[in-house]
Formats: sequence, C-alpha cells, structure tokens
Amino acid sequence: MKSIPWTYRFTALLSCLLAIALLFLPIVWLEVGPNGYKYYGPTVPHVYIYGGAITGKDLAWEPIAFAMLFQLICILIFCGLSLSVKYMRRNPLVPIIFQSFLLTLFPVWLEMYVSGVENNSDGADLRFHWQIGMVVYVVLVGLNVVGIVQGVRGRNDLSRRMQ
Repeated sequence: MKSIPWTYRFTALLSCLLAIALLFLPIVWLEVGPNGYKYYGPTVPHVYIYGGAITGKDLAWEPIAFAMLFQLICILIFCGLSLSVKYMRRNPLVPIIFQSFLLTLFPVWLEMYVSGVENNSDGADLRFHWQIGMVVYVVLVGLNVVGIVQGVRGRNDLSRRMQ
C-alpha cells in the first residue's frame, strides 16, 4: 500500500507547528475602559487570552482556570491529531475531520470564554480586540480545508487504482 504524499505530511506538520505557536500568541485583548479605571483604580490590568493561558485575571477562580486548561488541552489534542496525520500510512480523513470539528467549535468556545471573563469583571468596562492569534486560526482553517481536499483526492486516486 502506498503511503500518503509528502505535501499532505507537510500540511499536517505545518498545522501542528501553527497550533503550537497559537499556544503562545494572544487571541483576544480585553482592554480596560475608562469606567474600569474609575471603578478599580489606575493599576487594573488589561486581559489577554492566549491559546494556552490568560493574563490579567485571577486563576484562583475555578471557571477561569478551567476555561484556560480546557482550551490548552483542545489545542494539544489538535496538535496530536496533526502528528497522527503526519505519521499515518493510509488516507487519514478521520483525524482531519475531527480537527475540523475542533476548529468549527473554537469561535463558539471563544465567545463563551470571553463572555465569562467579561461577566467576572464587574465594572471593568472591557473592550474587545482581536489579536494575531485569530490570523493563525484562519490559516489553520485553510490548512484543514487543504487537508480534506488532499484526503478526498487521495481516496479517489486509491479507489481508481483498485479498479
């Protein structure tokens, strides 16, 4: 049986590396507004949500700690799926479809995460700003679509060879 093409493996490796980079890149910046400074004083920190962490919030509050850990685990699962695609010998559509599922749920999850942070920041007047991590997310979605197309084409090529 023929192994998957090099370009397919490269796409999977690039997805894994970008997902690892996303752990350290800011995805959302919640800027403290003027009312937040009036309420909390001049030293209140802005909130940054990274792929694998959050700054400016107290991690002792369990829902924030859980959200941060859950997001970290999901990104690491995505990396593991990318590596499994890279090292599979057959057409790996199942891991790529599961990655698509994770990528599809990410904006919904992020909205819930940001809403939870905003609700926990009484009077901070947080203002939402996208950061570079969302660009990486869009690139990951594009790479995932390329992976699905490569997988479908590879499966069709395999079925043609068997006929």
